[in-house]
Amino acid sequence: MKIMRTVFVVLTFLALIGITVSAESISGQVLDYYGTTPVEGVTVQCLETTGVDSTVYRFVTGADGNFSVGVPPATYYVCVNGNDTGSIYIPQYYGGVNYSSYSYTVTVDEGVDVPGILFYMFTGFRVQGKVEFQGAPAEATIIAFDNTTGYYYYGLTGADSGSDGMFKMTLPQGTYEFTAYASGQVQPGMKSPVIINDDRDSTNLINIEIPTTASVSGTVTGPGSEALEEVRVDAFDIENMYTYSYGLTDENGNYTIPGLVTGRTYKFLCRTNFHPSFTYWDFPGTWYPNATDPGNGTSITINPAGHTGINITLDANGGTISGLVTDDEGTPVENAYVYDFYYPSAHINPYVAIAQR
Repeated sequence: MKIMRTVFVVLTFLALIGITVSAESISGQVLDYYGTTPVEGVTVQCLETTGVDSTVYRFVTGADGNFSVGVPPATYYVCVNGNDTGSIYIPQYYGGVNYSSYSYTVTVDEGVDVPGILFYMFTGFRVQGKVEFQGAPAEATIIAFDNTTGYYYYGLTGADSGSDGMFKMTLPQGTYEFTAYASGQVQPGMKSPVIINDDRDSTNLINIEIPTTASVSGTVTGPGSEALEEVRVDAFDIENMYTYSYGLTDENGNYTIPGLVTGRTYKFLCRTNFHPSFTYWDFPGTWYPNATDPGNGTSITINPAGHTGINITLDANGGTISGLVTDDEGTPVENAYVYDFYYPSAHINPYVAIAQR
């Protein structure tokens, strides 16, 4: 989870005590959907788009709905997020959208203020919940995914639970999956499906438990019992065959996979090469302990102490294709992925790197 530093904009106070503040700002007004009523008490957030500066610059609107956020020169996502103040308004990015990829950005040049940024807000249902880890309240960042529309709702920073584990969010009607990311914990807590069609009070909480995790370790060897280095081993949750964690072997063939949820059952797949985007299909490779068919791989249910000795042996079947990748001037291209494409009748995934076959 990416933790963002928070800067509250208190320009008047800083000026009074003699601290120099940025001359640049993003300003505008937050209004209701009809554009007739100013919206008070929502937080306007600005985040630099490249990720170089992870600071979230903020300003809470007053009775007139106006805001002015002091920021360094850069290009920003601008968002209104009422989750932290218990607002009835749904988080919204500039341009009336719910996700940064679809929003307008705002570029601030040195010494220049950017005024006239307007938001027209939709109302939603206010929900409450609690995050716990091992039975105790946990501080976390919570996001909500609408399974009906495929939209995420969390603004730039989501909704944060406090030291008591409590959080609030404002959402449109829908069926949601809630995910809570707690600092220091490898796996998030999840709660779904949750149907939202009215305001939820404190007696109808969305309770999210951060799972306890353990690790699995072992050794990967070749058909001659030689240790294999830089081999990736993925742990697949057998309920959805999706990989949530993996390990790479060292020079002795040893690997460790952290962050596996205790009580859940996994299968383990080993490959000599791996494209980082491929995490969700029937792979070619070797399944623990030495199966090429995932149906013949051995499942392991994770206990709190973790597991050692999960050793995998790669067989010698299959061949290789080698060659040289160059640009149009004949210069070798480094770190390129090469794929082979089979006809569908071959029953082989067409998006697998050659070196994985």
